Amino acid sequence: MHLNHLATSLAVTAFAFAATTAHASIVLQPVGASTDMGTDSNGAFSTTNVIDQSGLSTSYTSLVTDFDAYIASNPTHDSAPSRNTWESVNPTGNFDFDLGGTYTISSFALWNVGQDAGSNIIDFTLFAANNSAFNSATNLGSFSADPNTGDVFTVSPDVFTFAPTSASFVRMQITANNGISLTAFGEAAFAATAVPEPASATVFAVLLGAVAFLRRRSA
Repeated sequence: MHLNHLATSLAVTAFAFAATTAHASIVLQPVGASTDMGTDSNGAFSTTNVIDQSGLSTSYTSLVTDFDAYIASNPTHDSAPSRNTWESVNPTGNFDFDLGGTYTISSFALWNVGQDAGSNIIDFTLFAANNSAFNSATNLGSFSADPNTGDVFTVSPDVFTFAPTSASFVRMQITANNGISLTAFGEAAFAATAVPEPASATVFAVLLGAVAFLRRRSA
């Protein structure tokens, strides 16, 4: 009876440990970006500008910084300098993010150019896939962004949440901007599920092993 109680206690501990170590959301910075919308011929408007943290008032450490806490701190983006933004040739099309590995993602943070400018993204659909061709892609949902989340110098993040999904690549299919012939935005990042550190994973495995051993003993 004592062993049964101990096994139950360890099982509850293991469950609580898993819940606190494996489900925290951390900021994921894409490692690559590409588009079929064209990029302004001014070389300063590169696609990499929106994944390199340029213009952010507060930086983060990819796969370390807590996503919710970071967003709650309201990290703003300066979209005035062209080196901090991407600008297209065509108003609609696809903008793809390479996540640099396979992660479970659950939110997308977008820093528009703000100030209700005509180039702001308005409507878009997100697709997740484990290949750059987006074969068998998962539709994460259609969303509407706010074009006026602050002055162009201090644009706040707009966050879009969806069901947790495993992905290596994410496509933002932009279907409407705020009314002009080109589209632009300042920065993007994702919320990913934290993976337990090796030491934490070892502790979890030991707890599960102890539960199994005690249950066998009490049988």
